[in-house]
Amino acid sequence: MKDSCYAKIYKTRSCLAPLGDIQHKALFGGYSLAVQDTVFAMVAKGELYLRASEECVEYFRKRQAPALAFTRHGRDVCLNYYKVDEALWQDEKQLLSLLLPTVQN
Repeated sequence: MKDSCYAKIYKTRSCLAPLGDIQHKALFGGYSLAVQDTVFAMVAKGELYLRASEECVEYFRKRQAPALAFTRHGRDVCLNYYKVDEALWQDEKQLLSLLLPTVQN
């Protein structure tokens, strides 16, 4: 699983290079991704999840994108991060536009 996470991190860095230097660190059993100390995404179980800003949360809800969830102390916890599907990976312009409000704030 660690290899699939690193593969997704490197793919993300390549695809989202216009955002700047993307850093990663271990967090919640996955990895957080940040530009200039602003966390904009998580990689968990080999999948990329974007932090949903007010501007893009509707995009994810309309597409019924799964939220990032984990179990803590026997309880399910859902985070405000939504899975990037294959269609969004193919549309780099849309992917970048969803991230800009998060990274610029």
